[in-house]
Amino acid sequence: MSRRNKGFQDTPKMHHALLEIVGSIERSGADPMSDFFYLGGPMTNIPHFNFPRFQEVADRLRAQGYNIVSPAELGDPAALAIAAASVTGDHSNDKGDKVGDKS
Repeated sequence: MSRRNKGFQDTPKMHHALLEIVGSIERSGADPMSDFFYLGGPMTNIPHFNFPRFQEVADRLRAQGYNIVSPAELGDPAALAIAAASVTGDHSNDKGDKVGDKS
């Protein structure tokens, strides 16, 4: 009897998504082929989406030799720039653009 997860579909779209995730992890400075730790913590409604604190903790742990992935380093660079500039951490910039909105 097969134990295959019926919720997972091996498709070109899934492959692309996985390659994007691996690329994001590599851009963060972590090695996606080795065990890594993902930093988690509050972001929404915290100034600059708490990116300065994420960076501080990631730097400290990397200095101790840990392979770290931080949400402050993942994703589209333009969306990250908007998030980092958000004084309120409320998913919009001063112009009202939503974080990650490409329109």
